[in-house]
Amino acid sequence: SSSSSSSSSSSSFRLSAMTTSLSFDPKFDIRDKATSTILIGRHTTLETVIEQTDAYVTLFGFRPHPEILSSMHASLNGGSNAASSTSHVLVPTVGPAAPRPPHRMSLVSLKNKVTRNNHPLSLHAMTDMVRSAVNSKAGTVHVVVCVE
Repeated sequence: SSSSSSSSSSSSFRLSAMTTSLSFDPKFDIRDKATSTILIGRHTTLETVIEQTDAYVTLFGFRPHPEILSSMHASLNGGSNAASSTSHVLVPTVGPAAPRPPHRMSLVSLKNKVTRNNHPLSLHAMTDMVRSAVNSKAGTVHVVVCVE
């Protein structure tokens, strides 16, 4: 005679769904509808973009205070490792326009050094860093990738 015993363990799974829409066309309506902006690139490239204050409106759809972006950039670790910094910035309005809510601005710095196993754009690191910088309730996110 043989006896068998079985034990059952219950597992619970949480399934969540979201819609992601990617656009590689620099349409201004996407930029202007965004509630979050992610600026991603190598540390030195980010510094170059941040210094170009005249390009802020074209890049972001508004003009964040340059000192805020400079402070965020300074908080990154100098490009030796991948890092990110996020801040909520006020979006100035002109004339009778309705006030916009604070904008979530993230700087994502990739390593300056590229190893022989990495793509020069660090595509896997970039994907992981953008994923971690995006809030699950972010709404429309404008991602600006800075390349050399």
